[in-house]
Amino acid sequence: MLKDNISEIIEDVKNGKMVIILDDEKRENEGDLVSYRSCDSRNN
Repeated sequence: MLKDNISEIIEDVKNGKMVIILDDEKRENEGDLVSYRSCDSRNN
């Protein structure tokens, strides 16, 4: 699902969802995985 509303993205992360933040296609065209640490299974 593609979102560009930062409030929705923050809410998704708070609810334990992992999100991918993408750079502009005309720049590096890279992505970063973002998750909330307390939701990360490696932390449990």
